[in-house]
Amino acid sequence: MSGVGTLNEKSLHAQLKAWYAQPGDRAEVPVDRFVVDLVRGPLLIEIQTRNLSAMRSKLAVLLDDHPIRVVYPIAAVKWLSKVDADGVPSPRRKSPKRGRPLDVFGELVSIPTLVDHPNFEIEVVLIEELELRVHRPRQKRRRAGWATEERSLEGVVEHVRITGGADLVGLLPELPDRWTTADLAATAGIRRRLSQQVAYCLRKAGLVEQVDKVGNAAVYRFTA
Repeated sequence: MSGVGTLNEKSLHAQLKAWYAQPGDRAEVPVDRFVVDLVRGPLLIEIQTRNLSAMRSKLAVLLDDHPIRVVYPIAAVKWLSKVDADGVPSPRRKSPKRGRPLDVFGELVSIPTLVDHPNFEIEVVLIEELELRVHRPRQKRRRAGWATEERSLEGVVEHVRITGGADLVGLLPELPDRWTTADLAATAGIRRRLSQQVAYCLRKAGLVEQVDKVGNAAVYRFTA
């Protein structure tokens, strides 16, 4: 069997599963050779707190025979709490970063062709999250030695369900008939890298096509 299971389950995963569960749902159910977080009638529900790429093999096996909803959290509000090497905690502070549904494209790059699969949908859950960091300079050279120890759920702000290409395009701001990733980045107020990931996902899903090139910049338009 392959799956998270409850033995190694992290706090955020367990809390989201408890928040999402409804009466009658079954938890940690063996389906084929995998373990599924929640089963609601014919629907399989998977809570994935990071790295949608880790689900590719699971989805490849299950999608043809089962409708699957992937629940993916994005921190609309993030609180940071640090514990130094001596175990002394510092007052928690709010991160200036605020996530939004558009950020899901950064993960969808690993499975863009599944967006229009009739059995696939993804629910983006905007949450308030507490991230606990501990100081481990020998293990983590990035972030000046601070490593994320745990993530936990403080509250749910909003949730957006994506059931096909139209819902995915609906996450975007209004764009001209022909646009570049620079146009998207400026209009949406996002980093250029994310705008490139958006364009890649939409192109792989058949939702946009490249119609021109200006210098090194591809020019896109939405397909009918």
